Amino acid sequence: MASKTQASGRNTGTHQNLGRTKVPRRLRKQRSTMSIRLIARELYQLEQEVERLEKSLNSAAGGQKGDLQEQLRKVKAERDRMRRILEGSKEPLPYRKVPK
Repeated sequence: MASKTQASGRNTGTHQNLGRTKVPRRLRKQRSTMSIRLIARELYQLEQEVERLEKSLNSAAGGQKGDLQEQLRKVKAERDRMRRILEGSKEPLPYRKVPK
């Protein structure tokens, strides 16, 4: 009986990878279980970075403003993403809600 795996290690079966990389379970679990304290610390650092960039933008010359605005936009997007993560991690899980 022929094997679905060739010598190169690629799966030639009917399932396609669709561009996704396979992440080992132990790494998936580590990636999804970042502590609230670490998230809050990262959020604080991003807020400090936003303030620093805004001050720099106010005192910057015309040629530097475009670069600073782009950098500020990216940092704000990351800050907002971390805020959503923090708010989502503070909500109790649906199966742990206490009935009223």
